[in-house]
Amino acid sequence: MSRDSIYIAAQSGWPVLMMAGPGVGKSMWTYAFGDTMGMPVETLLLSTCDPSDVTGLPFINKDDQKSLAKPTWFRNLQEKRGLLFLDELSCAAPAVQAPALRVVNELAIEDEKMHPDTMVIAAANPADIAAGGWDLAPPLANRFWHATWELNHIEWVEGFLQGFPAPKIPVLPKNWKSYVGEKRALIAGFIRSRNELLYKLPEVESDQGGAWPSPRTWDMCADMLGAAQSVGAGADVVAELATGSIGTGPGFEVITYIENLDLPDPEELLRHPDSFTLPARGDQQYAVLGSVASRAIADLTDKNWLAAWKIMNIAAEEGAVDVATGAARDLAAEWSGGSGLTMPKRELQPFVDVLKESGILESVR
Repeated sequence: MSRDSIYIAAQSGWPVLMMAGPGVGKSMWTYAFGDTMGMPVETLLLSTCDPSDVTGLPFINKDDQKSLAKPTWFRNLQEKRGLLFLDELSCAAPAVQAPALRVVNELAIEDEKMHPDTMVIAAANPADIAAGGWDLAPPLANRFWHATWELNHIEWVEGFLQGFPAPKIPVLPKNWKSYVGEKRALIAGFIRSRNELLYKLPEVESDQGGAWPSPRTWDMCADMLGAAQSVGAGADVVAELATGSIGTGPGFEVITYIENLDLPDPEELLRHPDSFTLPARGDQQYAVLGSVASRAIADLTDKNWLAAWKIMNIAAEEGAVDVATGAARDLAAEWSGGSGLTMPKRELQPFVDVLKESGILESVR
């Protein structure tokens, strides 16, 4: 797996798990990544940890309530943006994996949180070669984006002889999340046609410790694809980001689906809304309307807002009002009295009842 995929995944806010044999440079790379990003790295060597090293030692506070004395690594990551490195994750006993769940998922211990921009990177050896290794429990595995760490002998030889250079990182722009809404619409269209892949826990127990599709990891996948687009990542990186989220089979399937949709550019549709033609297939309709709404919301000018409503209205007039309702609801939720947006009264008419039921219409009147 390419390093760019790992760089992008780590910056997305989702925890990253690098899987490879011992001694291949996972730890060295993590420290170099943190240094290049200007972030201190706090390391937990989980093979030597007990639960209290993760969550802190219990004590009775001044109110005679049981609490936890937060460990030093946690306090350090509360103060400023940093990187939490969980090393030898596959050597962590289940009793240690369990308290790590909330730390990984919520960046929190009890009611205290780490800095919101904390990155989490874990490294693990495959359970069959790790000393005292365990397969990851499915709930923990499903919280990570998964990478197979590959050793490049040419890069190693050059670094070994000349010194290993600082990594070249494709830094996500501040507005990278504006690309995610469109990807969510495309994924939603895919799940409408392949609903059995919404949640598919692998039948083979050892595969449950890897990447597999669930509502959580589809959300992850949308973020990864949006992040990839924001830095102009190539097709190989996009595929790796998808498969690292939801598994190899579903990942390639959704990428192929998106590539074969052949949908019009939503930005082009917003520039020329009268050119919109409703696709024949329901999943295509869902994807294109969701993409239009997402791009309009990401760049919420009055022109884009009105163009999006015109497209929603065309879809409704052509018999796809039910399909367009979700996108229309997202658009309507962006309106407020002080937004400066023009109220598209005629285009709203097909969606009046639904917007009333959802409580949105009162705010847009």
